[in-house]
Amino acid sequence: MSGTMGNGLAVAFIVARCAAAAAALLAATAAVGAAGALASVDSAALMVEVWRALGIATFCALFVLLAVRPRSITLWSIVLGNKLVLFCVALTFGSAVPGAVTAAVWDGVLVALLSVGLVGSIAARRKHHEVPESAPKPAVFDHLGITVRDLPRATTQFDALMRAMGFTREDAEGGVSWWKDGETELILLPTSEAAAEPHRHGRVGWQHLAFAAKSRADVDRLYGVALDAGWTIVRAPKIFPQFNDRYYASFVEDDSGIRIEFMHNPGAA
Repeated sequence: MSGTMGNGLAVAFIVARCAAAAAALLAATAAVGAAGALASVDSAALMVEVWRALGIATFCALFVLLAVRPRSITLWSIVLGNKLVLFCVALTFGSAVPGAVTAAVWDGVLVALLSVGLVGSIAARRKHHEVPESAPKPAVFDHLGITVRDLPRATTQFDALMRAMGFTREDAEGGVSWWKDGETELILLPTSEAAAEPHRHGRVGWQHLAFAAKSRADVDRLYGVALDAGWTIVRAPKIFPQFNDRYYASFVEDDSGIRIEFMHNPGAA
């Protein structure tokens, strides 16, 4: 049974119970008027009905909120708790107050229905947050393409680094790419401008690309490979406290002004 069906049945029982409680209160009031004194009425029975009328009113208010937010596990729990209290009260007075046993049956049924609703709400929220296997994956970076001034020179500079990080090179007409685990990650393409100037850092466009290294030693290793391949030093390997006291990195640029970073940023100890 779904949470929605549990809602519907619970509403039907609430309406019926409200009518029964109202009838009991009217009967008790009529008895007071006929006898002319409160002493002639079973005061315990009247107290129970008044208590239940207030409880039902509270329950109805909570249920209105639940109808607005049917997936709220908190509201389901509050409503269920409300009925559990009334259920316990009815059981407590079951042997002493006429009608308390019947009230306990009403509340027992509602507790069962609300329990189903709570379970349905939890299941609905879980299903809402689950991503089906057939659903499209969230958008992520798939590959990066870079336009360079001199493709052969850029290929030489990038190839040493990419191979040092475990990538495989693939030459194609009009460009060069590197792939890893069956996926193309980086592509170099030649510029269409005859006299293109190198990119100047800080201008609109490229800023830098950061490669995560496994350790500080790996940062040093990649930095050395870059220098051997002709990259220009921007910042030698060091700690960058403006980021945090664990951020170890270096920056280099190629002949096209493409800046890259090698960084190691372990989690806090």
